[in-house]
Amino acid sequence: MAALAVLIGLDLAATWLYGWSHRPETPVGSPVALLASAREPGATKTAVYEAVFVLCAGTGNVRGLDQTSVDRLRYAAAGYASGRWLRTVGIGGHWRHNRAAGWSDVMSYWLRDAGVPAAAVFADAHSYDTGTNLDAIADLVQTHGWRSVVVLSSPLHLIRVRARLREHAGLRGLMRASNREQQLRIDTLAYLAPGQRSFAWRWRETHHEWAARLLAFLLTDEQYGDVMRWRRL
Repeated sequence: MAALAVLIGLDLAATWLYGWSHRPETPVGSPVALLASAREPGATKTAVYEAVFVLCAGTGNVRGLDQTSVDRLRYAAAGYASGRWLRTVGIGGHWRHNRAAGWSDVMSYWLRDAGVPAAAVFADAHSYDTGTNLDAIADLVQTHGWRSVVVLSSPLHLIRVRARLREHAGLRGLMRASNREQQLRIDTLAYLAPGQRSFAWRWRETHHEWAARLLAFLLTDEQYGDVMRWRRL
């Protein structure tokens, strides 16, 4: 019993330390605050980024998405309204039950529902995990010629995203283009949705990230991709 208590204590301490050390890179905002800033003079005349890529957190019973994904999309819509980016892009959400329900455009649906004009809404049509998310981002960047974009997800997930960005051949090539005008600037924006701020949620996501890293270490890229396809497609 004592040994079990020690293991539980170590696990909780490691979860707290890991979560604390990877706090949001920017202050956690709210859609209300971002929309209010749009009323400031000149707030919508310029944008920091050509596009924001919103990564799906998971699927669920909120018209095909979990609440965290919906909150991220609404946050991105508010950022569009305040002039932080010119376009909003939903990435992911193409899991088995969404396709079966005919909700292949579920990410773009929520962006339009939040008030983003259809002309400023984009989405990929096939990605289902972090690796294919980045493949989709590379395809969209190359297709549309965007040169300044930001990827939005949770602080813990972005650790893995940044590591994969450095390894992604297509995106790495764009970021290191010899012509500075053709170089891609790709930043990350950590956002904590309201439901992500509890210790219970942080414990779950921390262990999810640890499991993902362990699988990636033990399996080849092809094997890891097969596992993700089996779980989600």
